[in-house]
Amino acid sequence: MITKKEFLDYFEKDDEKTIATNIFEKIKLIDYGVNTSTDYFYPPNIWSKILVIKSKLNCQVTTYGYFAESERRVISFTEVSEELNPIQLIRIKNLSKFKELTHKDYLGALMGLGLKREKMGDLIVKDNFCYLPTFQEIGDIIINELKTVGKNPVEVEFSSESNIEYKFEEYEILIASNRLDALISSITKLSREDSVKIIEKGEVSVNYLEIKEKSFEIKDESRISIKGFGKFTFVGIVGKTKKDKMKVLVKKFIWIWNKKLTHKLK
Repeated sequence: MITKKEFLDYFEKDDEKTIATNIFEKIKLIDYGVNTSTDYFYPPNIWSKILVIKSKLNCQVTTYGYFAESERRVISFTEVSEELNPIQLIRIKNLSKFKELTHKDYLGALMGLGLKREKMGDLIVKDNFCYLPTFQEIGDIIINELKTVGKNPVEVEFSSESNIEYKFEEYEILIASNRLDALISSITKLSREDSVKIIEKGEVSVNYLEIKEKSFEIKDESRISIKGFGKFTFVGIVGKTKKDKMKVLVKKFIWIWNKKLTHKLK
């Protein structure tokens, strides 16, 4: 079993270490035969690091956030892979025909109820609906108390009829090398200098881990998130130009609507 110090060493920032300390206390309960789960949804910079070291923990680690590609996830630590803290899907319908609501509008209204952001998963907005995974008790509060969003009347209910997954938009780009700054520049159409700036600001993650090294080499099938630009998969090199530049296949993630729920464990 990994020690507390070894566990915390995987987390660099002070706020991450505080969160990791609380999570480690839950993991320790396994030593007493107690399966446990977090009561918060954590972003990728937390759960992805725990998945990296899961082989060093004396338990099964399951992360889940309701949607197949959820960014924010609950974490379970159990003897077998399972979910311990069930989450529900809330559907918020905008009843106004005159004003569209944005992700910012919905999140602001929810926070206005006094709810912690960590108690909610990814907010997905499409047309006149907002879908939100959360815990049963938080869902009850939202249903009972949320009446308007941005002055628009809304209708709130639990839902299990729809789910949102990703589809992919595939396209080829040209890069001089598989360095992170070269790839970001080609994807975003930013200059190499501006690409380095957003990397150094911590706005780029590779496989859910924040990367600030501009020369970091990207491997095939890497998942890349760029703040303000979206989420991509670096599929791999598919050819070269006469000037020896690499042709690279990239997939961009796009939300789509599905009728069936496909709740996947990761």
